[in-house]
Amino acid sequence: MGSSSFVYNCLCGSRLAVDEFFSRKMLQCPSCRKFVILPSERDGVASYPQFEFETSRLALRLARRKDWRALHQVYNAPQNFAYELSQPDTERGTRDKIRRSLFPSKFAKSNILLFTLCKREENEILGAISVTFKLPYYAADLGFMLRADCQNQGFGTESVAGICQFLFQRIGVEKISAMTDAKNKACRTVLEKTGFTREGYLNKFFHHPERGWLDAPLYSLFASPPDATSEA
Repeated sequence: MGSSSFVYNCLCGSRLAVDEFFSRKMLQCPSCRKFVILPSERDGVASYPQFEFETSRLALRLARRKDWRALHQVYNAPQNFAYELSQPDTERGTRDKIRRSLFPSKFAKSNILLFTLCKREENEILGAISVTFKLPYYAADLGFMLRADCQNQGFGTESVAGICQFLFQRIGVEKISAMTDAKNKACRTVLEKTGFTREGYLNKFFHHPERGWLDAPLYSLFASPPDATSEA
């Protein structure tokens, strides 16, 4: 990170200084405790983040409490958990997943945002993408899941590409990470099609009671290519 001071004006009227690294990134104002996107120039005014955007076929927005039935079709489908560590959600589990991600009240503690994806001009939920931020919000872990009847139609690749562009350009995220079961070819294909590269590999990452030892490749995508480094 740089060491120069970056002064900005919050919408609450406070004038604050942070490291210049945080320009154009999301932070929580220490005065009003609201989440804001810092301006790109010194002495500029922060703005509130907006969490709705569209791709060529899809509209993505934050999950709401009333979405639980539609999302339960995603998180309760056994076929969606063939390569997951957890089991399909109960109704309470799906409700809790949404509750923990509510912005801004629950997000302040969980650091999780849950996005729904629908076809543009339609309200039917096709799947969900979870974004778990690493403080202070310039890196994130990604997870995605589609309704069984919406798979193999390119929605996974399109939604993942869209959320990554959104996080880079509008939230100021610098790095997005994802991890999957090594045998989950569909997930690996989506990640690789959207530009993720394998950064590491965990052997015997988890022992599943039915599937035995699981290996997990680690993927990452950067807003800008990392600096080349060499080890002595």
